[in-house]
Amino acid sequence: MNDLVVIQEDVQLLVDNAESQLLVGNEDVQLVVTGENGPQGASGAPGPPKSLTIAYPVEGDNLTLFYTQSNITLLQVAAILRGSGSPSVTYSLKYSANRSSAGTAATVSATVSSTTTAAVATLQNMPIPANNFLWLEISGISGNPTELSITVAV
Repeated sequence: MNDLVVIQEDVQLLVDNAESQLLVGNEDVQLVVTGENGPQGASGAPGPPKSLTIAYPVEGDNLTLFYTQSNITLLQVAAILRGSGSPSVTYSLKYSANRSSAGTAATVSATVSSTTTAAVATLQNMPIPANNFLWLEISGISGNPTELSITVAV
């Protein structure tokens, strides 16, 4: 369905849903914006990734990553370590509107032991509702991790 709006006598706005286009202009000048509809706007492109880096992670760390203002779906969660003695960290991401609750698991419990390539977690229970906190819980440590970095693509 196309919607035509006349802004001024000689300027029109046309929304072409079939072609995912927005046309603004008149006979002489036209601006055409194309893209897919989506939660990130007309382009449908994902938002910038969000990262959390923890120096010297320990079992029991429980850190907030961000707060959702609208429903979001995590696209990927990737983690990498730095450390010695075959470092390994087991973690999960959880969400809830109540930050002091047990939360809903956004990832299956994941273990990262790589210091060279990203370890990608398995996602679950998507989408995350609006007005929820997303946080990281560390449930296990081995070796001597000196840094844990978690990157979340939304």
